[in-house]
Amino acid sequence: MKERVMIHKIKAHYDEGNGLKIRAIERQLCISRNTVRKYLGMDEAAVEVRKSH
Repeated sequence: MKERVMIHKIKAHYDEGNGLKIRAIERQLCISRNTVRKYLGMDEAAVEVRKSH
């Protein structure tokens, strides 16, 4: 659940490239830019599938 919320926040900030840059999201949410990139590449359903295995 926590990851799904984080993915939603990151995608809302990024807004398909029209919003904040990855570095700005990193600073705002206090997470690494690698994590931001990882979550931008995922969808919220993928998190549920990944946790079930």
